[in-house]
Amino acid sequence: MTFAPNFWTSLNGSMPHTDAANVCQQIASSLDVPVWSQLSRLNFRENMYTQFSAVLPALVLDEKNQKIIFDTSQDITPTLEIFYTPYLEEDLDFFGLRRDYAAGFYAMLEQLKETPEISVGWVKGQVTGPISTGLTVTDQDLRAALYDEIFEAIHSKGGLAGVHCCANTDWSVLLKTQVDILNLDAYGYIENLALYPEELHEFLDRSGVIAWGIIPNTEVIDSVTPQGLADQLRAGIKLICDKAGARGVSIQPEEFNTRSLITPACGLGPTTVAVADKVLPVLVETGQILRNASNV
Repeated sequence: MTFAPNFWTSLNGSMPHTDAANVCQQIASSLDVPVWSQLSRLNFRENMYTQFSAVLPALVLDEKNQKIIFDTSQDITPTLEIFYTPYLEEDLDFFGLRRDYAAGFYAMLEQLKETPEISVGWVKGQVTGPISTGLTVTDQDLRAALYDEIFEAIHSKGGLAGVHCCANTDWSVLLKTQVDILNLDAYGYIENLALYPEELHEFLDRSGVIAWGIIPNTEVIDSVTPQGLADQLRAGIKLICDKAGARGVSIQPEEFNTRSLITPACGLGPTTVAVADKVLPVLVETGQILRNASNV
């Protein structure tokens, strides 16, 4: 299935709600690309750093103090054997999300069974990647392991690999990888993407998609409008194209009409339910405005 998002709407991942079924119904019924949510306020096991760690060896979950640690004070050989045996046997079920760690995931599975006809035919999931290790450990060609151990595994299963980065970073590093979808805080940092016209041009040439985090994920949502956010994004895209042109790189605004997703600036988990419930309709309407303008 071709992935050519015309300002489709989606989310980063976390939500502040505690009613998994209700928030999944709300997401599935309103967004173009539904996403299963990490419900970090439901319990600490839903926390993005905890959710995927249930089977890791020597890991201790301290729910009272809301932290996880690796206990290496004793011989961890037995736990390593328990961990690596299913890994070597390619027993993927062993590493699957546990229900007591991912209520949002399983609630969304049930919701999708009730709404099988998703409007654009795509759904989104996310994992918390081992960024520090992945960027430090390299392969024989000195490429960070994060980009090949992880991205290639996603591609081998027919999926698309996306990366979300809060705030600002050196976007050239990510644009040069095999990543398919780059999700950035476009509300606060869109102009920084204009610093890398060559890398962005190559990314678009290989059908890369930008997920523009143009919707504020804080109380700022009360002071913005969908039309204003749509205009802000269009202005940002024009700035990127103009600066690229000034450096001899041709990028046209129209190229983004089938290379764009719209999301909040970051996850909604840290905010309030009241803010999150305001973000969703603004997100939907902003996406509609952008799509309508691109179809003129």
